[in-house]
Amino acid sequence: MLGQGGNFSEDMTSGRGYIALAAVILGRYIPFGMLGAALIFGGANALQIRLQAIGVPLPTQALAMLPYIITLIALLGSIGKNSAPEALGKPYIRGAR
Repeated sequence: MLGQGGNFSEDMTSGRGYIALAAVILGRYIPFGMLGAALIFGGANALQIRLQAIGVPLPTQALAMLPYIITLIALLGSIGKNSAPEALGKPYIRGAR
């Protein structure tokens, strides 16, 4: 959707940067792992939209929290199981190796 817009406006990502960072951490910095995590979080977002469409008797704000709640649960479940890459946070200097 961002590529089709053609312009930028504030809050167009709706705070999904947190979920993207969580997908990287949960995917253990491996492309296919990150893809799986992104599919889980995307499925949570689709579920939230579907539940609103069928008229679940919950406030819209409560349903909008669903992707974030699933993200928190997934991250809490992965505590201690992930290790960041060694070079994370170190500046790259060409020819320093």
